[in-house]
Amino acid sequence: RDLEVHINAGLEAMLAILRARDPESYEHARRVANIAVNIGATLKIAEPRLSDIERAALLHNLGRLAIPDALLMRDRATLSDDERDLVRTYPLHGQALLKNVPFLAGASEIAVAAHERYDGSGFPRGLAGEAIALGARVLTVANVFDELVSGLNLPSVSEERALEILSVERIAQFDPVVVGALIMLAQRSPGAGSACR
Repeated sequence: RDLEVHINAGLEAMLAILRARDPESYEHARRVANIAVNIGATLKIAEPRLSDIERAALLHNLGRLAIPDALLMRDRATLSDDERDLVRTYPLHGQALLKNVPFLAGASEIAVAAHERYDGSGFPRGLAGEAIALGARVLTVANVFDELVSGLNLPSVSEERALEILSVERIAQFDPVVVGALIMLAQRSPGAGSACR
């Protein structure tokens, strides 16, 4: 029990740093963690992997702390190729921060792959298909769903439209089984809000 208290305190300390630097990213991480845990439970992912997914979701943007705000706050379309490449290193910075913390080692492997895509078009390593850990594939779908619905990086869309977008892009960008689990959650709870966010 004491170990769990210390683990949670350490996690909350990291999240406090993220919240102080970027409150919107912090709120996004909380929502993504909830969605990812619900997807993971639907896929019958057991502990301790489910906790690793939750922690990875909470900390998947931690590496952004290593990137200058001037780059993070700019419109992506205005970044030069070199600037875009630098921004895309943030998952590696996050992994470097997390991997040596014993209770976050599993989460670090999931978080670093949160922006990989099923077709290999993602970053930072360009992994594809089953080479991307299942936890990371869950996190990717949860992350994109929340970005679409919350309007984090683009104008927001309805939950129904977000599910349509993910459904169309499954196989190309997202694991179809994981997208299917998110769709099942939405069908169980119309509006998806209570089950997915």
